[in-house]
Amino acid sequence: MSDTVTVGLDLLGRRFTFSCPSEERDSLMAAARILDEKMRTIRDNSRVVDGERIAILAALNLTHDLMLKRVENPLDMEAIQRKIESIDETAQRAIQAQADLF
Repeated sequence: MSDTVTVGLDLLGRRFTFSCPSEERDSLMAAARILDEKMRTIRDNSRVVDGERIAILAALNLTHDLMLKRVENPLDMEAIQRKIESIDETAQRAIQAQADLF
């Protein structure tokens, strides 16, 4: 089980405290920096001043960007399945080779 740490993050000038597994601390901080950047861009380039609305717009923009990346680079499930089958065959051969020794 991983240790949980408390992380303080600043988003658009407001301080938030989150708990997360210690091994996810750096990625949470990186995500907060990206979100803060997106929120500041929206605030600076629009007439929106409400922090909650800015946060929602930033989340929507980031989610949309993520969805577009998935469409542009979809997972090749057939290739993944072939790789899994190859790994399984290799493992089965190794197991059989070990069994043949005894």
